[in-house]
Amino acid sequence: MRISPVWEHFDLISPNKVRCSKELGYNNNTSSMLRHYRALHESKEDTRALSRQVKDTQPFSIVEDVGFRAFVSKRDPNYVLPTRQALKAMVEAKYESAKEKAKAKVEKAKARKLVGFFRSSTTAKSNKSYRIYKATDLRVCYHYKGKQSREDIPPRLLPLDVTGVANWRRLDTSVMEAKRSQYVTAHATVEVQRYLSEPNIGRLENPLEYWERQKLLYTNLHLLF
Repeated sequence: MRISPVWEHFDLISPNKVRCSKELGYNNNTSSMLRHYRALHESKEDTRALSRQVKDTQPFSIVEDVGFRAFVSKRDPNYVLPTRQALKAMVEAKYESAKEKAKAKVEKAKARKLVGFFRSSTTAKSNKSYRIYKATDLRVCYHYKGKQSREDIPPRLLPLDVTGVANWRRLDTSVMEAKRSQYVTAHATVEVQRYLSEPNIGRLENPLEYWERQKLLYTNLHLLF
């Protein structure tokens, strides 16, 4: 007759084998089962207890309350609650872990931060367009369908005085990709050739203003920018 509470977590699958999430040897006593349970499964219970402590902001002394200990014992007679000092140490360790993860995310974001102002647009297979507007060191991504004019850009994201070197390099890349595309129309090809023959504008000239003036001449290319 199975009288040990540990049987609530194990199944006897043969005369000499038991199973929880793993198969263990069985020799008519529950010692190895208890060792396995305390080594592996109590850590999960500790994690649950820690999560409850963090969410409910209960005092650490709750683990010493008679009523709470009786409640836990009825739920799982094999689980031994951590002491108040151990629970405090677990919460502090969880805090440090969360802080380090947050710092790593911030550092990763800093590494990806772009300098200056730029915007780019691409079209996904679903015909949804994505544009990124970058002003100072804040990047805002707009997701929309169809076309969007310069007037639709929030005023706080309109370009400041920029050299536009990176913008022109990005546009040159887009033009060359369009030139190589087998699906480009004859009209767009003419635009590409016309653009490539144009002299370079001054470094201090704003490319956004340039393309605003040239949108009637380059009806396809100005959409890339």
